[in-house]
Amino acid sequence: MTSSSMTGSKLYDLAMPVFDSLENQELRATLIEVFSENIESLKNIEQVFVELTSQAHSKDALRSFFNGWTAANASIASVSGLANRVTLEARRQDTPGAAQQLFDVCYSLQRISDEDLGVFGGRLHSDLFHTMATTVCSDEQWMLKEYSTPSAREFKAWRDSQRLGENLLNAMLLTLAHEIFTHAEVEFIQPLFQDWFTLYLELPPEKVSVAMAWVNVHTGGTESTHFFHAVDALEGYAAVTGLTIDRSQTKKVFRDYLSKRSIVMSDLATAFWKDEAACI
Repeated sequence: MTSSSMTGSKLYDLAMPVFDSLENQELRATLIEVFSENIESLKNIEQVFVELTSQAHSKDALRSFFNGWTAANASIASVSGLANRVTLEARRQDTPGAAQQLFDVCYSLQRISDEDLGVFGGRLHSDLFHTMATTVCSDEQWMLKEYSTPSAREFKAWRDSQRLGENLLNAMLLTLAHEIFTHAEVEFIQPLFQDWFTLYLELPPEKVSVAMAWVNVHTGGTESTHFFHAVDALEGYAAVTGLTIDRSQTKKVFRDYLSKRSIVMSDLATAFWKDEAACI
């Protein structure tokens, strides 16, 4: 096992306490191993966020970033679609008790989306992201297709196809990957964004609070709780179907997710580099 003090990755460090809480020791060991093997992808993602928040950028660069970032991040529709497919599988069951077990799996999946959908009375998370991006970019042009990045579109299409494909176990593994990554990501960027909004973008305090709402609402255990709901769904589905949570399959899904996500972030960073080149 790779020690967190040796990796140099803060995303890795932020994921480890969550992995340490897993009761499934085999799954725990697999996830720690796959994160250890993909340190370079994690460090690359971190570096992009550091570059983003280390200075002010042109409006076009910011629009491209937020357009691509939301394409890579937004996943609630595919999680809901996965839950819908589990209910359909439940209705096809003839084995006593199997349908109820699958509905329990669906219950776990739906708990992932509670906060995103404002089930408990909070604002929709998509609205919070829109407010953050619009505040930073000064307008809504970041939503235009002209600011869309090919790799971000490809990542979203790949992620949605994996979650809505025939292999539901694979889809649940991808959900697991997304939730733990998002946990580490938001915890990592929270202090960076707070300083960026204040020091470099010079937003007034009231706008900083509004812009930080999307980040803040995802920290403090929100995403790690979603991760454990995803674990419950995965293990419940494997139990009722008799499928094995295969180590190599798990590692491939996580490796693909992290490497593809890293590529997206690198592409989004090119806009920052163009800004720097223009200033030379």
